[in-house]
Amino acid sequence: MTCTRESDNHDDGRQAKRPRLQTGRGRASNSGRGRGRRVRVPTDPPPAENQGEHTIPIQAQSNDTGNTPALAMPEPISVDLTRYKTWRGAGSPHDNICFECYQPLNLIPCDTCKRSYHDFCKPKDSFLREDDAHSWYCPVCVDRGWHLAPPAITPPASPRTGTPNTTAINLASHAPTRANSEAVHHEDMANRAQRTTAPRELTAPSAPSAPRKSRFNTLPEEVDSALWVVYRELESVPLLRQNISDLQFQLSSLRQELSIRRNELALTKRVVEKGRAAEIELQKYREEAVNRQASTEDTEATRARNRELESELKNTRNELEYANKTLQSWKQKLSKLIDD
Repeated sequence: MTCTRESDNHDDGRQAKRPRLQTGRGRASNSGRGRGRRVRVPTDPPPAENQGEHTIPIQAQSNDTGNTPALAMPEPISVDLTRYKTWRGAGSPHDNICFECYQPLNLIPCDTCKRSYHDFCKPKDSFLREDDAHSWYCPVCVDRGWHLAPPAITPPASPRTGTPNTTAINLASHAPTRANSEAVHHEDMANRAQRTTAPRELTAPSAPSAPRKSRFNTLPEEVDSALWVVYRELESVPLLRQNISDLQFQLSSLRQELSIRRNELALTKRVVEKGRAAEIELQKYREEAVNRQASTEDTEATRARNRELESELKNTRNELEYANKTLQSWKQKLSKLIDD
């Protein structure tokens, strides 16, 4: 029995020197026999590009010496936050092809990750925020709860003993299940293992751990609260910029409409002025017509008078001609009498 234990301890030492992530094909180690459930933590963090993965495979050691199935646990929230910060720090790039059909053009990007979808390829469990920004969230980000409260750019402080923290409450709202709390505990232990560069095995907790002080919390509570407010204000800057852009666009539209109204008003004034000038000219024409009408009446009266005078002149000429004829006849008669 002593030899067997020394062999087991020697095997544990060799496994501690070369830690690795076990898959579902591996077999449980004999060193874990009778010691409860143990899990191995990988020394390298998952790459930032694999945002589509939600779980990491781990090998659970049991009392059996045969093959054991791999338990798929969700990624810790801190890993998602680290990946999100890396993506934001890179300028928030999005995929050039659809995550569903792998086709480009006319893509709708997710607001909190690099995925892009076509409008007809969007899953049913996606979320579109009905506000001025019209932000759209893919099912992965909806499952993380980021469609309700997007993550902060900098890591917030953990709650202190006896003092509630709003940031911690918000993070806790994204991890309502017991599996998420266990995943957070595993991630914290993995970070400690990376700092010490010493491999170790962690026993899966059966209950949530007590509140502990975060390693990021190096400032007083008042300063930390003020920084949290500043970070929230900085997160609202893109939305405010979008609102400013919309207001500038509306202002430009109103200015164009005002310019059009002014041009219409100037054109109306010109038309009114032309109408007034035309009315004045028409009044002049009416006065001239009245004057001409009076002149026409005078002309007609003059013409009638001329006709009367011409008729009298004609009658006078006829009478004069008759008188001349009578005079000639009397002269002839008188000359005959003288001759006789």
